[in-house]
Formats: sequence, structure tokens, C-alpha cells
Amino acid sequence: MIEKRDAFQVVCKRKRVDKPQSANATPDITAMWQEYGADGTMGRLIACMPENPVMKGLLGICFSSELNAKQFPYGIGVEYDGRKVDDDLEIVTISANTYAVFTSKGKMPDAFIETYHKIVTEFFPQSAQYEYAENVEFEVYSSQDVSDPNYQCEIWIAVNEKTE
Repeated sequence: MIEKRDAFQVVCKRKRVDKPQSANATPDITAMWQEYGADGTMGRLIACMPENPVMKGLLGICFSSELNAKQFPYGIGVEYDGRKVDDDLEIVTISANTYAVFTSKGKMPDAFIETYHKIVTEFFPQSAQYEYAENVEFEVYSSQDVSDPNYQCEIWIAVNEKTE
């Protein structure tokens, strides 16, 4: 599915993480999710979620536009609606983009890895219309039960229309 979004804001907490060498999450990202779950950060972020967000869940945010050879900023957050947030959380404006949106279904992280692999090896190489935008990517996690065999998450990847 292709989705166009105007600029919007997210509230998140982010760190620089090592660039993955495959479709698997880096240990840095896995540790971040564990740390933010244990220290209450995720609960505070969920409490900031708007009543009707476009992206319905907790977001894993890859700030691909800030990628260097070895690292990029990765954030965990939610869409932002303007309310006051804690000082250790960051409000980031995401520019207007067109996104290719994919649904991953199954137990995580296996289903995510499989879906992401298909995006990289099938969607982008075979798409006559869209190319990777090197801007931002979102993982949208709708619940905490990632071991559910019917679990669904979305992957939003900024794309550009190809020019001839």
C-alpha cells in the first residue's frame, strides 16, 4: 500500500545504533527495547499517544537520513499531539513523505525479518514506480504480545517516485 503523509511530529527517545549487517535487528536495538520497557520509558511514550493516530502503535523509528557508514539514530516513540512531555523525551518533526506500507504477520522478530527481506529483495528491485528514499522508516507495533503467531506489525518506508 502507498500512503502519502503531510509533515507530522513524533515524541521519542533515541540513540545512535550500529547499522544492521542483515535484516536482523542489531543487538543495540534489541537492548534499547528491553531497557525502555524495563525503565518505564515505553509506558510514558504510550501515555503520549494521540487518541486516533495514523500509525496505531508504538513506533520503532530508523532515521535513515542520518545514516553514516556504521551507525544511525534509532528511536522508540509515538505520534505526537502537542501535549507536554518529559524533558528526556524528544519531539521530532518528520517531513512530508510518500511511504510504502507493508504488513508483517506472525511471531516477531521472525515475521518482521522475513517481511523486511522481501521488501529489500523483491519490492524495491521489482518496483517500476518507487525507490528507497533514504529518509525515515517506521516499525509500528500494535501490542506487546510479539510472540502471538497472528501478531501484525506494519513497516512504513519512505519512497520516492522513480524518474526516467
